Amino acid sequence: MSDAAPSTSGSVRAKGLAVGFAALATLALATVHETREGANAMLASDVALAAKNPDLAIAEAFSAATHVAPFSPYAREGHARLRQIAEDAENRGDDELALTAWRAIRAAEVATKSPFSGDAARRKHAEAAIARIDARRMLILGAKSPGFVRFDEGELAKRHGRDPTPAPFTFLVLGAAAVAFATASGALARRGFGLRGRPSWIAAAVVGVSVAGAAFALAR
Repeated sequence: MSDAAPSTSGSVRAKGLAVGFAALATLALATVHETREGANAMLASDVALAAKNPDLAIAEAFSAATHVAPFSPYAREGHARLRQIAEDAENRGDDELALTAWRAIRAAEVATKSPFSGDAARRKHAEAAIARIDARRMLILGAKSPGFVRFDEGELAKRHGRDPTPAPFTFLVLGAAAVAFATASGALARRGFGLRGRPSWIAAAVVGVSVAGAAFALAR
């Protein structure tokens, strides 16, 4: 019996070491793969920039940004490339290209978000830039359309055949339902919310009817 215990303990230790080695080997292989893919993507982005193809440069930089691995610099370089393209395009007034690059940064952050990766500040910065460009484009669009009449929501609804203003009947039903609900609830409260006796049942029925009436009025 005494010889069996050390043997069993040694077997468990050996299995644990084997599992740990397999996990480390898998992590190492994944790191090598992600690092190699990131390096290739950054090289392709460099070539695309040299060839004056910013859209392809963005696509390759996005690929690099999504290949995250321990100690690999290429995901960080991919994000830096995307930000450089976005800011340069924005400075030149090329909002389309800038939006593409900023959106690539946001997409890369979403794709790689985990407890071990991701940069919330970088994502927020990209989203703020996207909102800034969209707002500027809307202002430009409005300036180019001086005759455009801005209708409020109610006016637009009327033009599309729906009047959002509640009808007097709706106000009447809601008011009556509110009064009935308050009165019946007060009666139930005085009776301790117990359904004993005919008055309690009547009060409970009034509560139910008032709620149903309010729901009907709002759904019309």
